[in-house]
Amino acid sequence: MTNSKKTGSKRRKAFTLVEVLIALLITSVIGGSAVSLLYTYLKNYEQSSEYTTALQRGQMVLSILQPVVLNGALSIPWGDEFADLAPQLGVPSMKEPLEVHDRGSMKSGDLSVFYALPSNIGSSVAIDDISANFSVPLFPTGYTLGDLKSFLSSAYMTPGDTVERWVLFPSAQIPLKSSQVPTDMSVTFNGSPGAIGGKISQGDRMFILRHLRAYVGLQPGQSIPSLFISDNGNGAMPQVLGIRRVFFEWDTSTHNLRVWILSQGDGLFPSPISQDVEWPSSSGYTLTSDDFRFYLAVSTADWRVRN
Repeated sequence: MTNSKKTGSKRRKAFTLVEVLIALLITSVIGGSAVSLLYTYLKNYEQSSEYTTALQRGQMVLSILQPVVLNGALSIPWGDEFADLAPQLGVPSMKEPLEVHDRGSMKSGDLSVFYALPSNIGSSVAIDDISANFSVPLFPTGYTLGDLKSFLSSAYMTPGDTVERWVLFPSAQIPLKSSQVPTDMSVTFNGSPGAIGGKISQGDRMFILRHLRAYVGLQPGQSIPSLFISDNGNGAMPQVLGIRRVFFEWDTSTHNLRVWILSQGDGLFPSPISQDVEWPSSSGYTLTSDDFRFYLAVSTADWRVRN
């Protein structure tokens, strides 16, 4: 009797086949749910990461262009006066200090603009006539001749020149060309282009003139397009990878520039991804299935050239 009871007790402690099957079913359900949740999380993370990458690229382009546009055409004339000035600047094809052109099949995808960068150096005297050659003594005295030369070295220069650089004083209302390497804290100018009359106010801050061009292109051997920047006539260099399109809407009457940037993530997917992407029909470009194989972001900004 004793042995029989022990055997029965041992049998009751074991799992039956039904219990094992139920346990396996519960485990598989829980495991399947966990895998499904993990897959959903990873997919959402991938989507979020790709979109964030695309958006960051577009915002980076806007951060590059904003200070240029907002300082565009400072102390530079528009219209016929600029058209007369353009050959001296080495850009006879430009008729205005800010222009938008088509680039190949990319409508209004090429921005060209003259802009100004400020310094903490200014005129220590008033200049009553800028039509003839003149020299401007500068302040503050805390700046060294090396500081002045370094500042001037980043100014716009026409192709082939090594000395002549373009400088701006807002009160003069026209760019001025420095004709000599400075030997003291002053800058010598050839007089205003076309001997246009005018003057420089005492304390007027000095700016340097620069020229920028921006468009989208492909690097050699690269399939992903980039934003290219050419600054001061130097060779264009890729600045931001993953920029598929740029579209500049330039209103010549109000001097308002709207910028549209179409940027992409890194992942190339085997088939188009369903996305809600708003790209302006006025650009003349309709997004293709190739575009939708990437996660896309559209960044926009409106800037008014106040000068």
